[in-house]
Amino acid sequence: GFLTDAWPPSSARLDANASTHAALLAVLDRLRADQSEVIVNAYPYLAWRANPEAIGLEYARGDAEAPCAATPDGVCYHRLIDAMVDAVGAALDRAYPAKGPRGRPFGFLVGETGWPSGGGEPGADAHSAC
Repeated sequence: GFLTDAWPPSSARLDANASTHAALLAVLDRLRADQSEVIVNAYPYLAWRANPEAIGLEYARGDAEAPCAATPDGVCYHRLIDAMVDAVGAALDRAYPAKGPRGRPFGFLVGETGWPSGGGEPGADAHSAC
């Protein structure tokens, strides 16, 4: 990933130690100059699979009965993807503090997300994917 300190989402930053950091900043600089949007691909399954002890499966899947994951400042997340999207926004805000016309340095969209429905990995089943 390209984020660090992603919990709580408001503390997220672009990971300066990531091997792609310089290239990422170059792309972001160009997108900002062109007033283009950033498209984010967010995969809750991958975050859950990396740390299933800390991330509940119901929360990662976005189940309606998932308990609230509350941040220290009282924000309640019932779905991991919401926290992931907020973390991206916070990291972009931190890296580019000058705001654009929409109140953020960039507009951004979730371009792709998903959950595997097979493959034999834990949690990768049709029930979890739906």
